Amino acid sequence: MSSSKYNIFLSTTFCFLAVLAGFKIQQNYLSQFDSLNYTMRAPSNTLDMDSTDVSETQIELNIKKKIIQGIKNTETNGQIGLELGGFYYQIEQERKFACDRFPRIILIFEAEGMATSGDKPQMEIDGPCYITEKGQIGATLISVTDIINRVPFEGEISLNEENESYIRFFNLNDEWPQTWALVNIYLENNEGVSEIEITTLDLMKNLNYPLGLSFTLPEN
Repeated sequence: MSSSKYNIFLSTTFCFLAVLAGFKIQQNYLSQFDSLNYTMRAPSNTLDMDSTDVSETQIELNIKKKIIQGIKNTETNGQIGLELGGFYYQIEQERKFACDRFPRIILIFEAEGMATSGDKPQMEIDGPCYITEKGQIGATLISVTDIINRVPFEGEISLNEENESYIRFFNLNDEWPQTWALVNIYLENNEGVSEIEITTLDLMKNLNYPLGLSFTLPEN
């Protein structure tokens, strides 16, 4: 092979190897990029209920933590409520939202600074579990105006007959409490049994400040 032909051969081979190396580098980069995108898209709030490496106690603790850390006050059209942290769970390789397992949520509140015969006034909000656009467990909304315009009483008010949501009051005296502190959360399963109970201690461990609802109307 002549010197010129040999140089052309070397040049062509070098170019081919350079292109091949560049293609592989690009492939690796795209692979890493896709992997990164998948990691970003993958739900970080999915709990594996099938895992044999995690105990039932730990799964329950994880559920409580995700619910509590996502609690926030919300207001819509003059109605108020508490949203809870949403999560997905995986069971038998199928991914489902929390409400598929816990279709009913019950929130328990106690009045601050008031008591009747030594017992604090208590409020219970009982409603269906549903998912919001932002992946939260939606709030069962209540109208403060509608409630405080009534004479204080112990009993139940139907908030929405269609979705079977209710509010109940216990240990009330002759005036409505203004501040209600969240003390318990119950997640009921499809059999109507309370499967997860979030206690006052659980709330204190995972929150830096107390949460609740106010029955104080804004000044005009």
